[in-house]
Amino acid sequence: MHKHAFIIGAQRSGSSYLARTLATSPALQFAEPLFPESKFFLDPCKFRRGCDFYIKSYFRGASADVVRVEKSTSYLESPVAAQHISEWFPEATIIAVLRNPIDRAVSNYFFSKANGIESLGIEDAFQNEADRLQQGGYTTSVSPFAYVRRGHYVNDLEPWGHYFPRSQIKILLFEDMISSKTPIQKLVTNLGIVTGK
Repeated sequence: MHKHAFIIGAQRSGSSYLARTLATSPALQFAEPLFPESKFFLDPCKFRRGCDFYIKSYFRGASADVVRVEKSTSYLESPVAAQHISEWFPEATIIAVLRNPIDRAVSNYFFSKANGIESLGIEDAFQNEADRLQQGGYTTSVSPFAYVRRGHYVNDLEPWGHYFPRSQIKILLFEDMISSKTPIQKLVTNLGIVTGK
């Protein structure tokens, strides 16, 4: 029986770095394509097509002994994603990569600016965040202007703790990951895999 793991975010906190590091392991199969992220469990139309559709669409040719991994950083903010993943994969390992909220917010802002999503200066963007989030209607990203709100990790993790036991939720800190290989090695041990590095 396949194991499953989900890297759920936070955005701009090193989840891509983690995925690239873990992808060196033949014991893992990442949902393809890795970029852009599938965001499968945020799309009600896709979810209605069922678990077999999900597996066949994103994990072609997986052998029975690999861990299937999906990375979609918008999942952290979605109680619906937490519920849907728990319905299909209640034994899954949930991986949240968190970062100093101020550094994360600044990185998020400059990412949005570089990709043509953000037109305001950083001070105006942060001061007007609440009003902009209420406007909604984004087509390019899930809440692209949630710079400060996205740093409220406790609020975002609460639904995941409702649907999954604490022992299945692994939290890695960006600052620890870039200063030492130990957090990733501990995660690897927990997943029961061997990386190529």
